[in-house]
Amino acid sequence: MNLIARIAEQPTSFRPAKARRDLPLDSILQGDCIAEMARLPDKSVDMIFADPPYNLQLGGDLFRPEGSRVDAVNDEWDKFESLAAYDGFTRDWLDQARRVLKDDGTIWVIGSYHNIYRVGTLLQDADFWILNDIVWRKANPMPNFPAPASPTRTRRSCGAPRTRRRVTRSITAR
Repeated sequence: MNLIARIAEQPTSFRPAKARRDLPLDSILQGDCIAEMARLPDKSVDMIFADPPYNLQLGGDLFRPEGSRVDAVNDEWDKFESLAAYDGFTRDWLDQARRVLKDDGTIWVIGSYHNIYRVGTLLQDADFWILNDIVWRKANPMPNFPAPASPTRTRRSCGAPRTRRRVTRSITAR
């Protein structure tokens, strides 16, 4: 799994510690996200963008309204034994993220309604300050589970600075 791409492996809390290394610049770190972050220096990262597993636990095929099959995620990295196991995984990677973020660093986490509210709660439990919430509309959403429900047409992203601080920004609204 790429550290800056998808958090792709279900970890355990007890990983052997690898030696810390200097911060690699202009690189994508491949491997278990928690183990790779554990090797980075404290307070060395300006921004983290995380797309953690959604923990969908799909059981069966999904089909779009026109009948085509959805190639949904059903890989092992998106399977957890329980919500407690998912929460434990999330706490572990958030702990490392908080450690490597600079004092003025920010984390952005993307998710769907399947996971973003759990992750948001755990962000707050880890003493991050949720300052932004970005919602975007998906033109071709994945259908919901076989049930009478509306398709999931949005994804959410929470932006949280490492510390409560005065925030300076320039935003142009249209």
